[in-house]
Amino acid sequence: MTDKTMNKYQRLLDLTFELEGMARLASERDGDGELEKRVEAKAREIHTLLFGEEKPVEKTEEPAAADFDDSMFYSLPEPEAETDPDPEPQPEESEPAIEEIPVAEDEPEPAPEPEPEPKPAHAPSAPKSKPLLSINDRFRFRRELFGNSDPDFNDALNLIATMDSYDEAEDYFINSLDWDQDNPVVMEFMALLQRYYK
Repeated sequence: MTDKTMNKYQRLLDLTFELEGMARLASERDGDGELEKRVEAKAREIHTLLFGEEKPVEKTEEPAAADFDDSMFYSLPEPEAETDPDPEPQPEESEPAIEEIPVAEDEPEPAPEPEPEPKPAHAPSAPKSKPLLSINDRFRFRRELFGNSDPDFNDALNLIATMDSYDEAEDYFINSLDWDQDNPVVMEFMALLQRYYK
């Protein structure tokens, strides 16, 4: 880069910095005419530095109305009307149009809804929600009745939710799991199940 080019860019940086400061000040002092003139002068100076001196625009006379040739507007061909290959026959205007009035028809009766299929006697009913237990009861029953096994305890709660009655639950826990009916924890658990199935 030559010194002249470097000086041009340095001057451009200086002018841009000055213009930015003046523009900020002008935005804060709304309506300061003198400051706005300085901003415009600084912007013109940057423009001149970049693009050279502005040449005044020469005004050319517009042709008089009589000299204006408007034939070019009429030289375009007229657009052709689109033709429909199979035009629909139009009704003759001499005959009055007859308006059809819809006649109310009897609405057909809705089809009866099919009856739900009866459940087989041996099919289990939809599962209920699990019994709600306090945190203390959960820990105690899991420890005392399920050998502190969380999976066994959760499986038992899920199974209870699928059973239809207290008798079914009692048969499972007392007979199948061989729980001691006289154990106070077992008695408390079974009392909780009685409330659950009511």
